[in-house]
Amino acid sequence: MRDHVVPTHMAERPNVYLTARNRPENLLLARQALRGFADAAGVEGVALADITTAVSEACTNVMLHAYDGAVGLLELELGLTDEGVLAVVRDAGVGIRPRVALERGGAHGGVGLTVILALAQSVEFVEPPGGGTEVRMEFACETGLLDEPPADRRVAEAQARFAAAAEDRDAVGVLVASPRVAARVLARVLCAAAARADFSTDGLADTEVLAEAIVGQCEAVLDAEYLPALLAIAPRSLSLRVGPLEIPDPAALAGTAGGSFALLIDRLDCETAVFAEDGGTSLEMRIPALDGAI
Repeated sequence: MRDHVVPTHMAERPNVYLTARNRPENLLLARQALRGFADAAGVEGVALADITTAVSEACTNVMLHAYDGAVGLLELELGLTDEGVLAVVRDAGVGIRPRVALERGGAHGGVGLTVILALAQSVEFVEPPGGGTEVRMEFACETGLLDEPPADRRVAEAQARFAAAAEDRDAVGVLVASPRVAARVLARVLCAAAARADFSTDGLADTEVLAEAIVGQCEAVLDAEYLPALLAIAPRSLSLRVGPLEIPDPAALAGTAGGSFALLIDRLDCETAVFAEDGGTSLEMRIPALDGAI
């Protein structure tokens, strides 16, 4: 395993940030995070297909070539611009050389660079501090309105924590702004993870309900904070840590104060724990295979 590298700080405040190991099976999670963001932003049709293809090509390059066969981190950021969508794919590996790739017919180790250049309105290749490559892709398209992401001091802290967890435990970190975006992104990512963990069809549907319920529990603070979620996938089980968040009532986060969320947790037989972490409150859940408990 490569030495741990803390990710660079975001140049902008994205609506969605995801990091995972550069494993091919994590491409689906990245694509589902993109689809959830697109649902919330009103991006669809040809525009969504173009963005998905270009982002997939950039992610695939990280998975296949950025680390010379070693384990490393893939980062994805998604946000809106005045003209459409900004997608950033980053690694801390050997990087790619776009000029050389073009001279070789648009491919460098298999990356579809010409595809990315053809689909994006603009493409910029940046070398982050510490090395690697940041591929910044802007897409001109119609979008709806999303809440401005918060200026949250926890963003950089979450990036570093996610990076360490991804390397140590093969976890997937997702940071999402606003309840509207969080509900769609978390539901899609959790469902994709549940499918990989071999949940049943009913279990996949229940996972989506659970994701929406989690966002509902955190909704009161999401206007001021990002929602950090750390996910680990195992056969027939998911582990999810949500937080830290500055929740006024920690009991409400876990559902121990009663209400529909507590009932849902009980029906799905989820093991939960609430604890203080980094000045806030986190909720940790172990989600079993959810074979249609609702």
